[in-house]
Amino acid sequence: METPSQQPPAKKKETRGRKPKPKEDKTEAHSASKTKKAQQQQQQQQQHSVDEKYTQWKSLVPVLYDWLANHNLVWPSLSCRWGPQLEQATYKNRQRLYLSEQTDGTVPNTLVIANCEVVKRRVAAAEHISQFNEEARSPFVKKYKTIIHPGEVNRIRELPQNTQIVATHTDSPDVLIWDVEAQPNRHAVNGATNSRPDLILTGHQDNAEFALAMCPTEPYVLSGGKDKTVVLWSIQDHIAASTTDPAATKSPGSGGSIIKPEGGNEKIADGPSVAPRGVYQGHEDTVEDVAFCPTSSQEFCSVGDDSCLILWDARVGSSPAVKVEKAHDGDLHCVDWNPHDDNLILTGSADHSVRMFDRRNLTSGGVGAPIYKFVGHTAAVLCVQWSPDKSSVFGSSAEDGLLNIWDYEKVSKKERTSKNSTSPPGLFFQHAGHRDKVVDFHWNASDPWTVVSVSDDCDTTGGGGTLQIWRMSDLIYRPEEEVLEELEKFKSHLHLRLDSSPLTPALVSLLPWSHSFYGALPPDLKKKGDTVEVMVNKLSSIRSQLSYDYYFLKYCKPPVIINSSLSLGQALRGDRIKNSVYSFKMREDEYCKVACRVELDANSAKKFKEKIDGEYKVNMILDDLPVAVPIYVHALKIYRQGFVVGMKGHYVRDKEERYFIYNHLRFKVIYHEDPDTDYAHIVGFKVKPYSVNHKYKEWNGEKTKLTTCQRSANFYIGGRYSIQEIHTNEEVVFTYDVSFESSNIKWESRWDAYLYQGDDPMHWSSMVNSLIIVLFLSGVVAMVVMRTLYKDITNYNQLETQVEETGWKLIHGDVFRPPANANILCVFVANGVQVFGTVLFTIAPALLGFLSPSNKGGLITAMVLLWMFMGLFGGYSSARLYKMFKGTQWKKIAFKTAFMFPATFFGTFFMLNTFIWGEKSSIAVSFGTMFSLLLLWFGISVPLVFVGSYLGFKMQTIEDPVNTNEIARQIPVRAWYNSKMVLSVLIGGILQFGPVFIEFFFIWTCIWMDQFFYSFGFLLISFVILLVTCCEIAILLCYFQLRSEDYHWWWRPYLTAGSSALYMFAYSIFYFFTKLDIEKSASAILYFGYTLMGSFAFFVLTGTIGFYACFWFVRKIYSSVKFD
Repeated sequence: METPSQQPPAKKKETRGRKPKPKEDKTEAHSASKTKKAQQQQQQQQQHSVDEKYTQWKSLVPVLYDWLANHNLVWPSLSCRWGPQLEQATYKNRQRLYLSEQTDGTVPNTLVIANCEVVKRRVAAAEHISQFNEEARSPFVKKYKTIIHPGEVNRIRELPQNTQIVATHTDSPDVLIWDVEAQPNRHAVNGATNSRPDLILTGHQDNAEFALAMCPTEPYVLSGGKDKTVVLWSIQDHIAASTTDPAATKSPGSGGSIIKPEGGNEKIADGPSVAPRGVYQGHEDTVEDVAFCPTSSQEFCSVGDDSCLILWDARVGSSPAVKVEKAHDGDLHCVDWNPHDDNLILTGSADHSVRMFDRRNLTSGGVGAPIYKFVGHTAAVLCVQWSPDKSSVFGSSAEDGLLNIWDYEKVSKKERTSKNSTSPPGLFFQHAGHRDKVVDFHWNASDPWTVVSVSDDCDTTGGGGTLQIWRMSDLIYRPEEEVLEELEKFKSHLHLRLDSSPLTPALVSLLPWSHSFYGALPPDLKKKGDTVEVMVNKLSSIRSQLSYDYYFLKYCKPPVIINSSLSLGQALRGDRIKNSVYSFKMREDEYCKVACRVELDANSAKKFKEKIDGEYKVNMILDDLPVAVPIYVHALKIYRQGFVVGMKGHYVRDKEERYFIYNHLRFKVIYHEDPDTDYAHIVGFKVKPYSVNHKYKEWNGEKTKLTTCQRSANFYIGGRYSIQEIHTNEEVVFTYDVSFESSNIKWESRWDAYLYQGDDPMHWSSMVNSLIIVLFLSGVVAMVVMRTLYKDITNYNQLETQVEETGWKLIHGDVFRPPANANILCVFVANGVQVFGTVLFTIAPALLGFLSPSNKGGLITAMVLLWMFMGLFGGYSSARLYKMFKGTQWKKIAFKTAFMFPATFFGTFFMLNTFIWGEKSSIAVSFGTMFSLLLLWFGISVPLVFVGSYLGFKMQTIEDPVNTNEIARQIPVRAWYNSKMVLSVLIGGILQFGPVFIEFFFIWTCIWMDQFFYSFGFLLISFVILLVTCCEIAILLCYFQLRSEDYHWWWRPYLTAGSSALYMFAYSIFYFFTKLDIEKSASAILYFGYTLMGSFAFFVLTGTIGFYACFWFVRKIYSSVKFD
């Protein structure tokens, strides 16, 4: 699009045809000169006042708005309308926008079809909303097509049934219909011929400039004009009219539809024409606006300069159905009918007011009787429109440059609670971004609370006017209770933000979109020069499971430390995200930038040395990306999170080991530039740490000039003792560089470099080996069990004479006898069902990308919440088994299910956490988080367990396929290898753990070596393999037990399958001594405590799988045989 400097000065037109009446000049020449001078001074004062108000408004934009786009127009526009939505994306939608261009005659007038990118709610960064240039084009608005219009475009209206069909008004009696998608794109150059409209609606006797409406229920068009009439058309009538002479349907006042542009060249608006269905007379002056009833195509209303509001009904004739005299105290300029309640009508007038009428009671004493009079403008009201989202909300724009948003439901409340308030009742938002008359605006029906508005402020902006697309903050219009609840969550920011404005930064910090999470919120678009701040996280180490807060060490601190809000998963994993002193200017390289200087006392120096010994890393975050250090493993470049605190070493010819701190950081920010705008996404964040013994002559804070490096060059001056050694009472200067590098990596792929750890053939080979084992076990089960069983069952059922029962058939009267400790078995099985559901519904969303590893803490949060909600299924399964075992006290079993397993876990977790508190580690869970976990347990899990138990106990009892004898049968003496349960349990466990132990290696590596785990496909395959092997081993060993005439089978499949947890814990011990380099006892206790908890969860998971497999198997075989 062209710049204003490339165009002649824009000629201003009196808004919407309402020109002030000229006054007779009866003064002398010198009086006229004085008057003119006084007027100029008054205009200057008014302009100064407007500029002050605009500056104040712009400073509050980040607080008041969710999103705002400012677009400086080349030529003035008198109308703006939303078109159809073209595309829905994750963070923004693409939608058509219709505009007009009113030129000065050097180029033709045009109807512009633009594509607008509408940013979704709570996406735009608060600091960028107000950083727009009033004289620049917005990157969100791009011209798509231009239609050369015959004359000025005064009004645009779209057809609701097909929004690519629009009608336009010009300085002519005709209404022009355009199919904007079918129209060719034209270049607006001097001498170009007009575009041919798809349809011309005739019927007016004089110019019809502004009054135009489209019916929401039928393809009808309504218009009003200077001939004081209202004219109704149906677009569908052009089919019948096409057989008639087009010249016969031309308007008498149109001169054969010759539209005369201001340039003087006559251009024929050639096209098919349609005569009106009706012409309605009742106004005594120009009709300024019309509107259809939202529920009827035959009812409509109109307003005019005669101060009348008229309601029409086409079914009863061309005379007014109801005429409201003196609806306002001045000319009426606009009208709109409520789409939610067809009894309510809005009108706007030159008397500066907006009035709301109820058509059931329009007059009183012969004059208009509005429900309420809204007074909030200081100039003529030009446009009113109801909100498509809420029935009580509407907007009004006026010549005072304001666009007011009203809610008539707030009127009585305002009068009741704020009688002395200067704010008008009902007014709850005022858009003051325009500096001259707001000639038109339109609510976006596809994106609630998003508005496009256009103003004629070309003298102020240096262009043709201003187009603004904006959406107020939802904290303004949402219910008060919801807003207060949300603000309560972020109230801590109110006391921490100490920026220059005490209100704006605090409120901005409250807005949830200021906190970005990958996979949840979109990228923060940044332009050159924008400030980007680095956040700091915990200090972590692969040699210790104890993490620490970043400021546990004596690093540079900002004036006020702000804690970022954390998810439950982040709190449990020990994250502590805070602000830092490191900040950059987007795409502006800086070198040798001083952060601060600190003096290390004995305690600080000791802490630094301990963390260097422990190989602790510093974790930083920029735009939700962790800082990474590129390393090479077997010539393969991979990225590791964080950089080490320092290093140990010694000087040449000096064997004493010394400690050196990394106090100079060389950051590199990788960005991907948007090809269509000057904005960019951050797609990478790297660092290379250095140890530099900085020197300076005079300390001057951040402006200190160091002799060891220069701000203008990317190097520092070294020497024998140029690295910074850690000594007590020695000063350390922290500095950093930052450089920016463009990349082709898109924002969606920016995590690939962090997740890629090289192609690991061991993972694939382990999967193949596991599948082979599963196939082998399946073959054994098929050959040994199924084949033998099928033969036994077939032979037994075919024998007509009674034979002696042997083997598993002999114990049919005892096989379903309730086991010992049946209550405990029910509880263990129920908790296994909870763990199974948690694992299954965690892996599935993670596999689909909903639980990206970049969403820090998301996996832990999901697992905790899923466990709570799975209590419903756990309670149900325990009650069903309990009832089958002839239990009667379902509340008792529900209580055990709700508390036995969780209490064991929570007690162990609390003891470990108590131990960590003594170590002052950040991984110690706060009392607030502990209380949250207890609240989730008692508030969600426990009630759901009881609900599930109630439902399960209400179900019909599971009937046994055979009857149980009154007297238990004696179990015969068996061989030693078949009588020892421990032996069979241990053998079964190793057969199950063997196929999946490689996957445990990768899981343990990610957990304890602080790496990302993203191989959810492998994890799902391993889980399926585990499921199959547990079932097959449990069935195989259960069959052998039943063949030996041992009917105490209930606990054995649970213990057999669950015994794989013993091997899991044994493997954890092996991993600790062979892969980890943990020396401190605190870290060892933490490691074994958490692995013990994980092994117990694995025990109930696999045990439950084995139990249900064997339960199904036993019921199946005994129901297949006929017993007396």
